[in-house]
Formats: sequence, structure tokens, C-alpha cells
Amino acid sequence: MSKPGDRIKLAIQPQPSMPPKQPLLLDFEQDLTLSDIVKDVCGRWGVDHPELYAFMYVDSPGLIRKFGYVSEDNRFDLADGDILRLELTPKRLAEKMHGILSSSDPQKHVAYFDQLSSYARDPTFSGEFVKMNGMPIVIGMVEKAAFHTDENILRLNALLAIFEEIMEHNIVPWNTVTEPFISKLISMVVNTRSLDLVRAPVLGRCFSILCSILANHQQYADLILRNVRLEQVILFLSNRSELVQQNLLAFVNGMLLTGRNVPAMFQQLRDQKYGKKIQSDVIEGKSGSAALSRKLGHQLYVYQQLLLNQYEDSMNKPFTKGVTEHEQALLYLQQAIPEEFSAGRPPSTLTPMSDQIWRQLGFSGQNPYSDLAEVPPGILALNCMYHFASTKRETFVRLLLSNKDNPCPFAQASIQLTKLLCQIFKVGEAPNDVAVGCLQPLVSSDLPFEELFSVTIQLLYKTWREMRAAEADFDKVMKVVEKQVATVIHQSQSISSFEVLRQKLFELSYKKIVSASVEKGQMNTSIWNAQPVVQLKEAIIPEMKQLIKRQRLRHLVEGDFFPNVKTKSKKNQSSFYCRLSPNWKVIHFGDAEDTGQRPSLDALKCKIAVSDMRLVIGKDCPHVKDKAVKGKSEQAFSIYYCGEEHLDFLTQDDVVFSIWVDGLSVLCGNDMPSRLADDELNTLLLMEMKLRLLDVEDIPIPSEPPTIPPDPPNYDFHYKLD
Repeated sequence: MSKPGDRIKLAIQPQPSMPPKQPLLLDFEQDLTLSDIVKDVCGRWGVDHPELYAFMYVDSPGLIRKFGYVSEDNRFDLADGDILRLELTPKRLAEKMHGILSSSDPQKHVAYFDQLSSYARDPTFSGEFVKMNGMPIVIGMVEKAAFHTDENILRLNALLAIFEEIMEHNIVPWNTVTEPFISKLISMVVNTRSLDLVRAPVLGRCFSILCSILANHQQYADLILRNVRLEQVILFLSNRSELVQQNLLAFVNGMLLTGRNVPAMFQQLRDQKYGKKIQSDVIEGKSGSAALSRKLGHQLYVYQQLLLNQYEDSMNKPFTKGVTEHEQALLYLQQAIPEEFSAGRPPSTLTPMSDQIWRQLGFSGQNPYSDLAEVPPGILALNCMYHFASTKRETFVRLLLSNKDNPCPFAQASIQLTKLLCQIFKVGEAPNDVAVGCLQPLVSSDLPFEELFSVTIQLLYKTWREMRAAEADFDKVMKVVEKQVATVIHQSQSISSFEVLRQKLFELSYKKIVSASVEKGQMNTSIWNAQPVVQLKEAIIPEMKQLIKRQRLRHLVEGDFFPNVKTKSKKNQSSFYCRLSPNWKVIHFGDAEDTGQRPSLDALKCKIAVSDMRLVIGKDCPHVKDKAVKGKSEQAFSIYYCGEEHLDFLTQDDVVFSIWVDGLSVLCGNDMPSRLADDELNTLLLMEMKLRLLDVEDIPIPSEPPTIPPDPPNYDFHYKLD
């Protein structure tokens, strides 16, 4: 990033519609205004009315991608080697494009569609285009568009691209779209003829726009959910375009997130073999070609999370005595045990819900009710045990009969394992915005959690035997199992079935876990305690502290709203806004309603010179004695200025409190006092050290510097050249 006073070397091209001009190599002086530089360029090329022109980045794929107009706000992003183009100003260009779209000549429209979709990527141009009511024109054209010929498809694709680019800037509310517009998109994604007629880019944009409507407009979301059936859209998974597959997955996920009867929707997906189609058409379809993109991988993760979240209700529902379904599952467990566990009598001869074998099954008491009352995992643990016993009876019997001398308590192990799996896979949590990837067998299975349990319970018994564990070691065994499962699922791309998952889990034995832990601990200890590493750490601590200080001051420059503290000496307003000047010399503040929009410096009439201020924190603040503030001293601070004048702050957020106290302390020339600053310093320090030590991985670091050899007897070196 450049700064005032810099001189940037760049190239400027003429507008394509201009008569041919020689491109200029220009020293772009950051001290000059943009209008002066534009005027200079126009003068060199003999272009009249320089006030109608501005600079825009040339969208060159071979360079670091920059696009849009150069403005006073972003001019310091310019760097040596950038290429700019002289272009009409955003307002003038928007007027031109609006006039073209308003004309009655369709051929003229098509000629400028690609240009308009490109210009729409710039927020300034889009804002001007929207002010001229350009969006209703675009929406109306989409409503009337046909998609039965190649020419119509290209036209529609350009229109949807324009719409998407403008909506991306969040300057147009979603209630701007109309029902006919949505119906047009729906008609393309539910029409099976679209598989052959509509090209992939158009389908991808349709799914993308419909997905955005689902997330941003409830009324139109209901319209989509009423008119789109899942079995209609999942046909498009067979389309080999990654854009179509990615946006289709996002659309289905959006329907699952906004639908009212989600279990029924998942049943429809199971009936249509949706998971199998994902595995064959999306995941396995990419084998031998490029790996899954991050965006596609994220949508697979979201679907897996939504699928596993269907177990949230049973995870949080305790066993209820008297519920037929629960009682029958327990009865089946009792009847499925081998005769060796029932004193030689067939389990079927035992009285229903007999107490004598519950301990042998691994429950902690004489009946299972207290164990199954734990939430989580609730009734989900019983469902998993029932599934395992009913679908894999031979394995179930073998596990119960193993380790006779020191048996693993099956029921307790199942309950804790179910709880552990819920924690590892975050059952019940909303999908986050960054995670990618999925476990293929989970996505393709009709009973993913039960099948996952069936594999991992076998791992638990294997680890129990390897550790020669007793009941007192139960927690240790679970920690090892957690490590095994967490390690293997990170290899999700290579796990195509539950059998492959079982093999990989079994390969990661207890001995390997212990060896890896010992080796890692020894390596970390030896590396971090090496004298050169300690010296490096001490050398970069000041740099990390400066980074945190700059972040604090940048936040203060942005400013925050604070509640006005009720005191007898001040008229009470609802809130005030406080921010630091960009040169870090003045604190600006003034009454302002918390509308979410940051007031300008000119709107804040009151000022405090940083050189005259004094910071007071906590109990020493004058407003802490007030009844409204009493008991909140941990989040209170004050700035004293002009003698005994003071500005009082009270935050509801510990993070905001820490940032402001740190920033003000830095301005006063003191260290940052918050715990947040210490935590961030440790985090940054750890990350920086790991990055710097990547190149010395597996290389022993000497504790002492190498010995410097003695000086030579003389420095009369010479070379004989033959």
C-alpha cells in the first residue's frame, strides 16, 4: 500500500471507444488530486471535458486481480506496475448504460450486456445505476426472457450476471425482486428439459439467486418452497459443471435451512438416493481431475452438518419409561445377548425388563433408566445400541464375549462414545462459514450416525484390549479413542466407505498414538527450549506487540457507540459516539443515536487532546459510584481532561472494553493492561514462531552457536589465472 508523497509508476490506456492513442507510462503522484491527474492525461491525449472521465483498473487475468474505479478512498491501493484505463465517470457511464437498456433495440442491448455485467462489479457504478432505477429494467428483461435458443440463453446469462453483481454490493433490498422474476428462475430449475436446453452458467446463476432469496426474504422463500420439489432439482447433480453442482448443493442446503418440515424433506432426499448421487456424481466424479474446490467442499460440509443435526432431538431427549419405542429397544437388547450372559438360560425366557443382566450389559445400576437419562446423548445412545445389535448381531455378540477377564462395559461405553461422537461432529450446532469437506460414508448413508457408531464401538473395544484397561481407566480409553477418530476423519477425502473408515481406525493403534504423542512432546520440548529459539522469541515479541497496538488504534479510529451514563451533573442522552482522529492526536465525541452508521468527525463537536488526557479504569472511575453503574466497575473507564473534566464510558462487551482500554493506554504511553492483549500476543507469537520454524522441522537445533574459526595468518589471498 502506498502513502501520501509516494510516486507510483504505472500505465494508462485510453478508453476503447476513443480514437487510437498511445498508452502512457506515468509517474502517479499521490500528493496530487485525482481530478488533476485525469486532467493532465486528457490534455496529453487531446480529450475534451476531463470532468467526465475517471481512472479504472484494467481487468488483466495475468496480474493480481484488481477491478473497479480508482477513487480518493482506494487510491493508496495503487502499486507499481498497475495498469489503468481512462473511462467515463461512474455516473456518466451509468447514464449511458441506462439509456441503452431503455432503448427498444434488442440487438443494441446484447452488444452491451457483457460490458454492463463487467462494470456492475464496481460498487460505485452499481450505486449510480441503481439510483437511475436500472434494476427494474434488468428484472423486467429477465421476466420476459426466453431460453429456447442459444442466443436467448446467452442473453439470459448476461442479464442474470448483471443482477448477481449488483445484488452482491448489498445496495438493493431483496424485496425489489418480483414474483414473475422468481417464477422465471423456478421454471428453469424444475423443468427437466432444462437438462438439455439450458447451459450450465445459467443454471448455476439460477440456483445461486434462488439460494440468496431463500436466505434474505421469507415471503419469497415460501414461494420457492411451495413450487420447487427436491426430486426435481437433484436431477441436475448429473451436470458435470462444478458451478451447477456447487450452487445446487447450496440451494438444497438453503431449502433445508428454511423449510418448515425438515425431517420430511430429508426423507424425500433419502427416497431419491441424494447422498448416493452426491458421492457418485460430485465426489467420485472428480476423481482423476482437479480436486474439489473450496466452495464446493464447503457446501458438502454444510449438508453433512444439517444431516447430523437431525439427531439433535434424540440427543437431547432422555429415556422415558413407558414409551413403547424406548421399551422395545431395551427389550431387544436383552433378548439379543448371548446365553453366557443370562446364566445359561435363553434370553427369551427372562422376564421382560429383567434387572439381573443389566449390569452384565454394562449399565452402572440394576436398571438402565438412570444411565439413559443423561442428556446428551439421551435416547440417541439407546438407538445406536439397538441398531448395532440388530444389524450386526454377530459382531455385537463377539464384543460382549470378548475380554471376559476384564470386560468393557458395553452400555457405558456406548453412552460415552455416542456423547463423544456428538462432540466431535458438533451435532446440533449450526454450520460455520469456513469449514470444508465431508466424510463420504456419512453423506451417502441413510443412517449415518448409527453406522458411524457401529464402526467406532469396535474401535473402542480394540483399544480397550490394547491398553489392557480396567473400569478405572475408562476415561483414558475414551481420550485415546477421541484422538484416533479425530486423526482419521482429517483424512476424509480418502475414506469412501464405512469399511475403509474401520480399516483406517484399526490401523491407528494405541501404540501408534502413544509413540506419536511422545515424539511430538519430545520434539516440542527440545525445539522450544533451544537457546536460538528462545532468543528468536524474545526478538519478535516487540514486533507482535506493535501489531496489536496498531490494531487497537485502528479500532479507536473507527470508533464505537457507548451508552450515556446517568449522572446528576449531566443531561442524559441515550448514547454517544467516540472515535480517535486518524493522526492519533485528538479524541472526538458527541451525542449520537446508535443507528449503526458511523458519524463523521465533523459531526462530533467535542474534542479531547490526547496529550492532555489521563485514563482511569475500574473502581476509581467517578461514575462507578452511581447506582446505575454500581457492580459494573469491571467494564467502566474514564478519560480525565482539562483538569477535573471527565468523559465516562461503560461497555457491555468485554472485548470492546479491552480494546479501548488498551488503545487509550497506548496513547498515554503505557503498556496494554488487558488479558485479551496477553492472549492475542501469545497466539500471534505461537503462530509466528511455528511459521518461522517450518524450515527447520526435523533438523536438530544446536544449543550453542557454532564455533568461529580462528583468523588466517594473513590475508594475502591471490588467484592464479592460467
